[in-house]
Amino acid sequence: MTPAIQSAFEPWSISAPVTFALFLGAWVYLRGWLRLRSTIPNLISAWQLAAFMNGMFALWIALGSPLRALHHELLSIHMVDHVLLMAVAPP
Repeated sequence: MTPAIQSAFEPWSISAPVTFALFLGAWVYLRGWLRLRSTIPNLISAWQLAAFMNGMFALWIALGSPLRALHHELLSIHMVDHVLLMAVAPP
């Protein structure tokens, strides 16, 4: 391993502001989904909730996970970020 990659692994921490913002967005969506589900059961399916939460998780991997430390050192990690942000999170 190159020294740049080794130094990127040392501060292996999670981005707190990004994690908090994504958690807050997921919580607000879940709360709204539960309220709608209790009043109109067939309006929003559980699949839509699962798709939204998977999209939020994909955003967290791309923006807030410890892999973000390798974003500038490895082109492959940078490209995985692009794929997650453009192809996985939106649907």
